Amino acid sequence: MEEEKEREERSEGALRRRAVEALLERGVVFEVERRGWWRWLRPRVRMRVDPPALGVLYAVSGEFAQMKIDERRVEADPLGYSFELVRSQMRPMARAVAFAVLGTRWKIRLFAGVYARYLLWQLTAAQLLKLVVTVLSVSGTADFINSIRLIKGTGLLDTRGERPIE
Repeated sequence: MEEEKEREERSEGALRRRAVEALLERGVVFEVERRGWWRWLRPRVRMRVDPPALGVLYAVSGEFAQMKIDERRVEADPLGYSFELVRSQMRPMARAVAFAVLGTRWKIRLFAGVYARYLLWQLTAAQLLKLVVTVLSVSGTADFINSIRLIKGTGLLDTRGERPIE
């Protein structure tokens, strides 16, 4: 009985791991309904977020690093501070999604501002949140952070002194 549970957990864990690996390898395609006069040209637009190169990951993480949320203010004034957060954080979130969708240095340099503004006026808050979560999962930042932790654990980043190799 216990062996069957362990097999199910292993198979479920393996299935999740394979799904995440497929997501990281192939990327994600999503559709967004257009608003305004754009919908007459095409009612839905398809966007693709491919696994980013390190330069794109650097640009996306730079946008996410700009976002500052004060947990004490969220607890003290949830409604007032939430409107302030929307105003201050929607642009970096839209820019991060735009960077991930554009995916190359020159596209980002040329079209990121225009594309981010387009996303701001076309997406709802729920859609933007879904896209941000998608970008975070496709970018593999967790793997990058874990690799840094592993390197730090080995002492390769220790600058205080040389450690003998064991």
